[in-house]
Amino acid sequence: STGIRNYFGEQIAFYFTFISYYTQFLIILSLSGITFFIIIYANTNELVIKIFTAIYCVILIAWATLFMSSWR
Repeated sequence: STGIRNYFGEQIAFYFTFISYYTQFLIILSLSGITFFIIIYANTNELVIKIFTAIYCVILIAWATLFMSSWR
């Protein structure tokens, strides 16, 4: 990051730092997304699908909140 900042400037270094941090957080979210997709795809019971969809929505909200608070 220091090399990027020295060569490209502060704004470009900030951009790459943010993208790197965001990508690391997306890996966590993608693992839970894949898990929930498999569970939902494997079930034909509509109630189970609605419950897991609601749970995943709560996970998305928690992830976004955690991401924004940890980035500060």
